[in-house]
Order: sequence, then structure tokens, then C-alpha cells
Amino acid sequence: MKIILIKDALNLGKVGEIKEVKTGYFKNFLQPAGLAILATPRASAETKARLETKKAKEEAENLVKKDFLEKIKTSGLTITVKANKKGRLYNGVDKAEVCQAIKDDYAFEVDKDKIDFEEQTSHFKKLGEYKIKILGEEIDLRVAALLEHK
Repeated sequence: MKIILIKDALNLGKVGEIKEVKTGYFKNFLQPAGLAILATPRASAETKARLETKKAKEEAENLVKKDFLEKIKTSGLTITVKANKKGRLYNGVDKAEVCQAIKDDYAFEVDKDKIDFEEQTSHFKKLGEYKIKILGEEIDLRVAALLEHK
């Protein structure tokens, strides 16, 4: 019997693939688990249309991501924070603050898991320039100060 996978199935295939399986395997495992549907002409057409839409959406997102990376690579990223006269920050700059700065400056949202600090640290504690990776691309990060004089 021919089926269409609606979710990735280990050792069977990926979403949208049409496979030939035994009736019992489909009825007793794949269908109840929500992994596959029967491959009718209508279901095949709907699945194909859904996959094409998903592919087009991914391509558009990749274009936006590529444009963002080009912009941030050329201009870098500056985060302004409070620091003392010695250049020590009152609060360190962490990944969440980098994400917020990207959102504010570039109107692009990045998950903090997609940001890596070159130095093995969870946050920066001093003013200066650092190399970080955003979505796998090396970016210059500048931590600048709003000096507070006490």
C-alpha cells in the first residue's frame, strides 16, 4: 500500500515522501502515531502544495537572514552600557542583551542559542571590542560605555 509521510519516520523517510509499506504496518503503527496518511491523488496533491509553500517560505527566510548577515558584518554591533572610570561594567553583556540589540538595531530576531562568544565566557565584563558568532558568521561586537562619574 502507498502512503505519504506527514512526519519524519526513523528508518522509513522524511516528510512528503511516498513509500510502499505493508497494510498492517500502516494501520497498526504509522496511522495511529500520526506519521503517515494513505496516498490518494488528492492527498498527494495537497502534500506537494504544502511542501512547495514550505520551501518558498524557507527560501524567503534565508534571503532575509542573508541580508541581515551582510548588514551586520559590514557595520558590526555596538552595545552601550553603564561602566565605571576603569572600564568595568556594572552588569555584564550576555547573549540576551546581544539579541535585544540586534532586534533594536536591525529589526531581526535571533535566538540566543545561535550566538557564540569566541571567548569561553557567558558574558563580557569589560569595555572593548570582541569577536562573536551570530548564525555561524563572525561579527565584530563593540561594548561602549555610558560613563558614570561618582
